[in-house]
Parts: sequence; C-alpha cells; structure tokens
Amino acid sequence: QNLHAPSGAQLTRTHPPAAGDATDHATMHPGVWLAFGDINGEDFWRNTARIDHVAFTAEPAVADSRLTFAARNRLLARDGTPIAAQSSRFAIARQGDHAFLLTWETEIRGEGRELVFGDQEEMGLGVRMATALTERSGGVVVNSDGLTGAKTVWGKPAAWATYSRETDGRVRGVAIFPDPTNPNPTWWHSRDYGAIVANG
Repeated sequence: QNLHAPSGAQLTRTHPPAAGDATDHATMHPGVWLAFGDINGEDFWRNTARIDHVAFTAEPAVADSRLTFAARNRLLARDGTPIAAQSSRFAIARQGDHAFLLTWETEIRGEGRELVFGDQEEMGLGVRMATALTERSGGVVVNSDGLTGAKTVWGKPAAWATYSRETDGRVRGVAIFPDPTNPNPTWWHSRDYGAIVANG
C-alpha cells in the first residue's frame, strides 16, 4: 500500500502509523486506497463494512517495462451480507528517471441489488502522504486551476491535483489524474495533515 519514488523514498505514511508518523486516522488512510463512505448505507471508508480480496483475475506480469495485474474483491455489509463485486485492473510503469505512473481502473457491480452511492467527501481515490511531506511540514497542495493550499483546493472541482514538498533540491510527492471521461467532475478533499482524495 505504500508508494515509493524511483529513488526509493517513501511518499506515503506507513499504515498503521510508525514511530514519528502522525497518528490521526490510524485505522484507515493506508498509503493509497479506493473506498466509499456510503454504499447502500454501509461505510467502507471507515472500515465498518468490509472489503474482502477474492482472487487475482490476472497474476502479476511484466511486459515492456510495465507491471500489470487484476483482482476481484467482495464488498460486505456489517452483517456479512454481500453488497457488490469489485473488479480492478492495475498497471505500474516508470516515467523517465523520476516517477512511476500507477493506473487503477475499477468497476463495482451490485450483487443482485441496485447500488446507491451517498454523496460525501469520504469517497473516492485517496492518498495519505508521508508525515514529512504534509502541508504541516512544508508541503503544498496544488490543483489544475492553479489554486494552492489544502484549504483552498478542498471542495473545488479540478482536472487533477498534486501534493508535494521540495526537500534536498528534489520535489517529492504524488499527483492524481482522474479519468477525464468520468461522468461527473472530480471534487477534491485535501487536508493539511496529508490526505488528498479525488471525490469522483
């Protein structure tokens, strides 16, 4: 779950938090995740409902310097009732000497029921930055419209957003680029303690 730069520098907070890490949201906020705070009234964001790994539908493979794999999960209500099946496809490719591109495509389908996604900030693709890279430690959040600062970016639609900090002459951080063909604009949930989430 932790993201690392090609240099090996860790970009995301260890989960659960390690010594020296900020300890807020310790039971959630893994390095990178996709979850929703309300699907049919069940909370997969705060882990009161459960996501179970079922199987790899495509084993990890490397071709043309690109790692790919696919997996299937089940979304279960608090009482264990199946709600949905999640199919995800992943690809990781190096981008020059200084970056990796992680592509995550997912589809969530109801298991014999219609799915209703509640509209809230605790939903979507999230990244929890390493404590040393947070805005509280000198990092900065910027969106595609040039808005700067977690408080300013929060709650605004944008094509993409970044969270990074310059240290030792290098910029270390992450950028999230939602698929521009998504049916709804992406709103951003960004916090000075290191969370950035694409609410799609």
